[in-house]
Order: sequence, then structure tokens, then C-alpha cells
Amino acid sequence: MADPVQPKSQKLTREQIAAMVGNNPRAIKLWENLLGDVQTTLPDATASAQTTADTAQGTADNAAATAATAQSAANAAQSDADSALMQLATFSAIPFLTLATSAALTSERVLTAGAGISFVDAGAGGALTVSLAPDTVLKDSLGNTVVQVAATSKIGLFGATPAAQPTTAGAAATFVAGAGTAVNDASTFDGYTLRQVVKALRSLGILA
Repeated sequence: MADPVQPKSQKLTREQIAAMVGNNPRAIKLWENLLGDVQTTLPDATASAQTTADTAQGTADNAAATAATAQSAANAAQSDADSALMQLATFSAIPFLTLATSAALTSERVLTAGAGISFVDAGAGGALTVSLAPDTVLKDSLGNTVVQVAATSKIGLFGATPAAQPTTAGAAATFVAGAGTAVNDASTFDGYTLRQVVKALRSLGILA
């Protein structure tokens, strides 16, 4: 803030003014008014103007500081946005699975249900349930049927017609007596007794 104006002239008395301009009352009054303006009104007005200027400068300084802070925040936001765009560009090149295509994605692979498989999507926050459809047929890479599951709790392996779980009430296989060594409950085939074979088939659920 600048120092207030200090008048250097001394206040003249009416007699001193009269000595300069003569005994003309109007001239004396004009000089008194002029001297009053120079010595009081003008310095006061100058000081007031300086105060107003100082206040305006302070306001301008505060506005500049606020603008600098806003610019700094804008720069930080721009940096964050640039970083996010770089990460998005990196992520967009990574293959990933989705349930549907999107115009906003470029590297997605859509999870698609094959033959005999169905999806039930519970929506955002829910679950995606994968199910085998009734009469499902599972095939190998050559297209050969490996497992066929019927809707009536039947199964067939390697192209066989699906059948219900075998029980002891089922039909017996054709028996032909051989001429070789007789078989008993201790006889083994590849190290397995017939009792072990039956137990294994029942453990797997193939035999009831």
C-alpha cells in the first residue's frame, strides 16, 4: 500500500491571502476553497483511491491464487484421465470372456453354450448357471458319441443306447460254458476278482 499524500504547503491565513489578491472577498473565498481542496480534499481523495486500488489488488491476488489452485486441480484431473485412458487401452487389448458382445469392447470373447448345454443368467450381481440339457450327447473331437444322457435317468457310453441303472432284477447275459479252467470266487482277471469288479461297478453307480 502506498504512503498517503503529505501536502508540503502551509495553510494561509485570510490576511495573507488578502495581501496577495487584494481585499476582494470573492477572490479570497476562492483561494481559501482552492487551498482547502489542495490540502485536505485532494489528499483524502487520493488516499481513498489508493485504498480502493489496494483492495482491488488484493482481490485480484486472491483471484489469481484461486485460479492457480483450480488450474493445479485441473492438471491433476487431466493426468488422472490420461492415466485411466492408458490403462483402458492396455486392458482393452487383453482377451476376456463376456456374455454378449459390446460396441465399447474390442477383445472380448463371448461365452457360448454348446450342444446340450444351457445358461441361465441371473443378471448383475447374480449367478450364471450352466446346465446340461435333457438328452445331452457328449462327443469327442472326431464327433463320436462318448456319453449320452437321456431325460429319464438313463445313460449310454460310447454310442450305446441309454439305459437305466442295472439291478439284479435285470436280464442276465448269455452264458456259454467254456472248455478252459473253471472260475471260482478267488479267480482274477488282470488282478481283479469278479467280486471286486461288481463292487467297483456298484460304487460307480453303474450297477444298483
